[in-house]
Amino acid sequence: MDLNSKTPAGLPLTIGVEGDQLVIRIGVDTLAWCFEISDENQPYDEKVDDFRRSWKVVDRHKFAKGIGIGLQDEEEDGSTPLTKILDEACIRAIEDDMGVDEDGRLVTHAMLHPEEALNVGKN
Repeated sequence: MDLNSKTPAGLPLTIGVEGDQLVIRIGVDTLAWCFEISDENQPYDEKVDDFRRSWKVVDRHKFAKGIGIGLQDEEEDGSTPLTKILDEACIRAIEDDMGVDEDGRLVTHAMLHPEEALNVGKN
């Protein structure tokens, strides 16, 4: 991985606010490299008394697309690995006092689901 890469494929993970969007970027070369050197991909092999790489990325773009699909893999409750990461990051932002104030207002089901309140009695 080249942290001074001149191409987008080799750029490191960056997270920033651009206008009104939180933008998360990582180059496909960097993503592949990070996976290939990860502990999960290089378990210790007692037979050879060393680490053995399990998988090699042969198509960086296809692999990156698969990562994106995996991050959006929806569970029964609608959550995804990405929404779980964002939930944890929200808690961290609260703990670090990053643009939040205590509120305490009551939030009702009708407030969260106004479309249901409009359909009451229409059946």
